[in-house]
Amino acid sequence: MGNLEMNAQEERELTRVFDMLANYLPKSKIMKELQPKLDRKSTIHAHKKSAEAIKVYDQYGNIMTEDQIDEELELLEEEIEVLQAEITKFNSQAGKKIHPADINETLKRLGKKMSKKDIEEMIWEVDEDLDGCVNWLEFKLMFLRNITDTSGMEPYSLFNVVQFMMYDKDASGTVTVDETMSMLYARYGRDQLEHQMKEVTLIFIHFRLRKTKTQTFSPYEVVW
Repeated sequence: MGNLEMNAQEERELTRVFDMLANYLPKSKIMKELQPKLDRKSTIHAHKKSAEAIKVYDQYGNIMTEDQIDEELELLEEEIEVLQAEITKFNSQAGKKIHPADINETLKRLGKKMSKKDIEEMIWEVDEDLDGCVNWLEFKLMFLRNITDTSGMEPYSLFNVVQFMMYDKDASGTVTVDETMSMLYARYGRDQLEHQMKEVTLIFIHFRLRKTKTQTFSPYEVVW
């Protein structure tokens, strides 16, 4: 195994992914409540910019008056602030960890189904303190061991998920060629990037058949 190190971009993206995965299940439940409110607020702001072109309707399909819209907007902002504060509390939690339920919910979002046993085994492979979760130090060590592994013996189940999410910078659930190339360039530099094109070709080989420019998680997992 080589020296355990990563570049600045990798550490930044790895931190982003850990923050996303830690407590993902409770945060996703909050987001399900929060997102419609954010969308509604966006509609109201669009109406404020172009009142004639964009109308705001109540739950019964009636066009709302400006007073009604202002009243709803005020309530929305209060509710959004409360929900965002709950998410911030999870994100700023000292010693936060990734739980099996967090990985399960993340995999469902990525269109991948795994059994409870398989997810627990995925965590066990990198769980140094055997608490059934993954903390930041374990998470970082898992990534470092995989990117420096020359034996092919390092457990890579969690690494596959993490690597995909690192490439998927906009959290769209897909990875573009540009996103992949950006991360590979940061790791290998211009001189070695051509040598790594085989890796890129494997990841995106089905594009020539499907004529698509994005990669979802399940095929990506197979070719890594």
